[in-house]
Amino acid sequence: MTAMPPSTERPALKDELLSRSHIQQLAEAGAQVGVLQPERFLAATCAHWEDLPVLGRLQRLGAVLCAQLPADFDAMLQAAVRLGPCMPNSFAAMALCECATLRHHPDDDVTLNALAILTCFGSAEWALRPLLIRDPERVFHHAAAWARHDNAHVRRLASEGTRPRLPWSQRLDALARHPQAQRPILDALRDDPSATVRRSVANHLNDIAKVNPDGVFALLSAWPSPSPATQALIRHALRTLIKQGEPRALAWIGAGAPAQLRVTSFLVAPSTLRLGEAVLLLAELTSVSPQPQTLEVDYAVHFVKQNGSTSRKVFKLRRFTLAPGVTVQLTHRHRVEDFTTRRHHSGRHRVELLINGPCWAEGAFDLTV
Repeated sequence: MTAMPPSTERPALKDELLSRSHIQQLAEAGAQVGVLQPERFLAATCAHWEDLPVLGRLQRLGAVLCAQLPADFDAMLQAAVRLGPCMPNSFAAMALCECATLRHHPDDDVTLNALAILTCFGSAEWALRPLLIRDPERVFHHAAAWARHDNAHVRRLASEGTRPRLPWSQRLDALARHPQAQRPILDALRDDPSATVRRSVANHLNDIAKVNPDGVFALLSAWPSPSPATQALIRHALRTLIKQGEPRALAWIGAGAPAQLRVTSFLVAPSTLRLGEAVLLLAELTSVSPQPQTLEVDYAVHFVKQNGSTSRKVFKLRRFTLAPGVTVQLTHRHRVEDFTTRRHHSGRHRVELLINGPCWAEGAFDLTV
């Protein structure tokens, strides 16, 4: 019998981040540092483990640690610090932060100080959320100090933990409509030496931009002349508005002027495909401008929904400077496949070619699922 080749299929996200083997490793490592009793820990953590979604697994781990680490808060924190280096990855280590919040210490300042310590093992933004909802003034007071901390993980928490639209968490759009509280934090971190911290600032600004574009432009306009790193931060912060063709966002990145060109061809091929296959986008552009021009070229796909309507999603294609009279060809392959946040459905999918905001050409492909 011919042996079957090993599977190349990636494991589910929840198993990549927090699998049963991760829990087994943690039980053994926790025993070695005198923090966990392996059999008790595994029995409480692993029941119906495969049925739990990824956040359910993290919450289960946090609840078990809360129950099995020492009852005294200071002793629990010391045990969590010993356990931190044993965590299988930074995602699993977020359970230590969950544990601190679940203890419900009567003094929120004590919990916030603990989160600033534990965030160095696994980021504490989700564990911080209940405190931010309950007492935003207190959290922002701590976050302002965190923004000046020597440790980049703590500085990142100042921004990430106060985001209005933190992924997989409750939206707090009031923080985007009135971003005065986080402004000193974002101002302090805009030129941070850590790229991870700057990316968090960009994501925070993007959260604000989705709700309050005027607010994000007011904040950016008050910043001094940006360094190259801060310019990259601003571009990432404005990505949603750029995809929407917002004139002020396009102007900020130097693509605010209407494009002066001809689209001599725009091909979407093949015209029919099945789920899992790729569609080729081929565009040919010719400049008719007497001056070099900055072009922000995107494409939008109108995905067919289950009820037959469509949902438009914009993707980045290329940003470049086009010299006078020059013709350039752009090619891109877009693979049509299901993933966690999108399920495809059969039907005609329109494709738009967007240049500095407006649509310049259209095509389509028919998808069979």
